[in-house]
Amino acid sequence: MKVEIKKWALLSLISALSCFGENSPFATQGLGLERSPRSVREIGLGYAGLSYVSKKGASLLNPSIMGFNTVTTFQGIIESGVNFIEDEAGKNALSGGTLPFLSFNFQAGILGHLSFSYFQRFNRNFSYVATDSQKEEITSVTSGSNELIFGWGRTITKNFAVGASSNLLLGRDLSIRKTIYKDEKLKGLEGDTTEVRRSGFYPTLSAIFVEKKYSVAASATFPFKFTEETQKSVYGQSSNKGKEQEFTLPTKVALGFTYRLKYNKTLVLDMVTTDWDQKISDKMNRSFQVGLGYEFFKKRGLYDSYVSKIIYRVGVGYERLYVNEVNQFRLTTGLGLPLGKRGSVVDLALEGGRRGSIANDLIQENYVKLFVSMTGAGVWGNTRRVRR
Repeated sequence: MKVEIKKWALLSLISALSCFGENSPFATQGLGLERSPRSVREIGLGYAGLSYVSKKGASLLNPSIMGFNTVTTFQGIIESGVNFIEDEAGKNALSGGTLPFLSFNFQAGILGHLSFSYFQRFNRNFSYVATDSQKEEITSVTSGSNELIFGWGRTITKNFAVGASSNLLLGRDLSIRKTIYKDEKLKGLEGDTTEVRRSGFYPTLSAIFVEKKYSVAASATFPFKFTEETQKSVYGQSSNKGKEQEFTLPTKVALGFTYRLKYNKTLVLDMVTTDWDQKISDKMNRSFQVGLGYEFFKKRGLYDSYVSKIIYRVGVGYERLYVNEVNQFRLTTGLGLPLGKRGSVVDLALEGGRRGSIANDLIQENYVKLFVSMTGAGVWGNTRRVRR
């Protein structure tokens, strides 16, 4: 898809933040759209469920919820989707799939519940072309950002739990730019290669209070600095020495509320905000996300039919990205398919949404995504009860 250079001017202003994101034209220009650290169940609920206790599995956004876990679990998520991109020049489509999340969590006695997780926060492989009357500029980018997370959650009372996690971020961007001149009198090819590596730790703290009819939770990810090393080479010349610098990413605060209408009907509401610094660019603003979801099932008795135990979910969400004039709307639905008696489950979620607008010479993106996760439950590490 050919675009004018001015179309990407806004998108290029904050490319230093491109260590986060997903496969999106906004992310490809360095806007750093964060792949949401949500479970497939939460995605099916409109990206809500911060305070919804399931008693199994890990939570990257709210580690305190693991304090109520009753089983040892292994989780894996598969994500695939198609993005339909539109601007004044026409339409295009991107598709892909990834394995963004793996986690193992277990009971550790008086220490509480522990988890070890891998999270693919960002992954992209794309190219785009910018043209004018004199030249054609082709840019190809391959980059990714991954996290290794150690989480902990423990109950303080039967209704209250706290949690924390330590997150190691590792990222790499490789950008290759080629300029081809149309005038034969000029040199035929110019270009350069830029490689950026990033690393750093950051903490997350959370707490949750649970009652019979409702529960509330809060989570905070604090400002952290990560080291960025940039190395650049120009065609026909040797590369320069790597340049190191530090960047600070902002505070993220999340709040969640769960209300149980009946034992088999539940409403969830989440709000998340990130305090992006407008001093970096006047094109930025505080980001905000809200999600509302509803879940229900018929029966869960031991002798009830399998169909009656299937969990149904639906959700809606809105997000104001940290770039001015870029908003996102989404609708989601999902299923929970129980497996066995110990609590293993296969979760499915389907998300459709719209991001951005073609107004003001920008881009609009319509997308559809499918998420599948498997949560296997066991008793490893649990305290055994022996009858005397």
